[in-house]
Amino acid sequence: MVVMGRVRQVGLFSAPGRDDRVAALDAMERIGVAHLRDRPFPTLSGGEQQLVLIARDIASDCPMLVLDEPSTGLDLHNQAQIVTMLRKLVADGMGVLLTTHHPDQALALADDVVLMGGADDVRTGPADLLLTDEELSRLYSIEVRILTYENNGNAHRAIITAYGDEPE
Repeated sequence: MVVMGRVRQVGLFSAPGRDDRVAALDAMERIGVAHLRDRPFPTLSGGEQQLVLIARDIASDCPMLVLDEPSTGLDLHNQAQIVTMLRKLVADGMGVLLTTHHPDQALALADDVVLMGGADDVRTGPADLLLTDEELSRLYSIEVRILTYENNGNAHRAIITAYGDEPE
């Protein structure tokens, strides 16, 4: 599956070579899924499959990842794995453009955001200006609070919602 990311480098009517297999394994190691290299793709969990697909994109030598809801259907552990891995890629200089319905993921990843409340309600700008209690409460039509806390000496932000309550 990961070697398929090399199709652009392999060329028409050619087979992947040693360099392509090395690039695929390097991408799998970078993403942390090299231990899965001999497992058939359909036998992997949803989180493992998502990580392998991202490794496939990395193997293609792309400068930017474009991801549509990369953690949909994943449990909290696998969601955290995806977000942590994306943060590492961003820190290494890779561009990441993603859609998400999880604003906490945008809090962890984004420099700039687009909030889409409808066709006539699209706002763009720096994440620190748009990912606020007020803006998210307005976007989701429920009370949203962003909590800042410390873990292992690092500041983190989390989203808290008041399920069932009307916004103020």
